Amino acid sequence: MSETVNSAATTPHPLVEALDAEVASEVSALLEQANSDAAEIVAQARRRSRRRFRAAAAQLRNERAAALAKAQAKAARARHQVFLAENARLVEAGLADIEARLSELWNDPKTGAAWCRNAIALACARLGDIERFTLEHPDPLPETLRAVILKAMSDAKCRSPSLRPDPTLRVGVRLRSEHACLDATPTGLMIDRAHSAGEYLAVLGRGEERHDG
Repeated sequence: MSETVNSAATTPHPLVEALDAEVASEVSALLEQANSDAAEIVAQARRRSRRRFRAAAAQLRNERAAALAKAQAKAARARHQVFLAENARLVEAGLADIEARLSELWNDPKTGAAWCRNAIALACARLGDIERFTLEHPDPLPETLRAVILKAMSDAKCRSPSLRPDPTLRVGVRLRSEHACLDATPTGLMIDRAHSAGEYLAVLGRGEERHDG
């Protein structure tokens, strides 16, 4: 009799078993949800970390690109300044050489005579039958060149031209009327020095700055 009672006392009641099972199921579900939440939290943390890393990397790339662009611009400006300075040096030396060469040509009897004839013919063609003009020339003027000038004036049928020495002239002649002037001196021939400089640099192949790459 006592054994039967003890056996009944140790056997779980069906209701208790059901409650235990329900509790176990809820605990399992909670643990599973907790594990899932923990995994999601870790995943979110990793995503945030990756985003921060990518943002930091992008910022670093942008900063490096900006620094590189700034350095390249500074180097380009420096190269351009060197290019301009070298061009200025070449122009100064080159135009001086051209002026010296013009002086040599003027002092050559044949070239000097042709120089005067061409200038007089051009002036007379434009002004000779309209205005009187004066031919300004270096002083002293060689007699052979004076004879060439007078003959050129006669051949061109200029309207009563006159000669006038100009002590400031060393090379060339200047034909001046009341309303116009044809300056056939180095100063007149190279009056547009910027244009002359550009032409000279173009001959040297330095009209534009070249960039590698």
